[in-house]
Amino acid sequence: MKLAMTIREASDALSLGETTIRKMIGLGQFPQPYRIGNAVRLRVSDIMEWQENIKTHPIEKKKMGRPRLAI
Repeated sequence: MKLAMTIREASDALSLGETTIRKMIGLGQFPQPYRIGNAVRLRVSDIMEWQENIKTHPIEKKKMGRPRLAI
């Protein structure tokens, strides 16, 4: 069993886009990656734990961008 995977491998395994995963990491809604030299990796155990937690505690969608003016 692999201990770590790239963001691309995680996106394939989770059926999420790479950009979505990167945004979720930035928002603190996804396990933080670590670096080995220039390589960015995610721990498989962290992703599996995140999957279990997401089933019981779904992520609330946050509105992105600037608020619209009410007219």
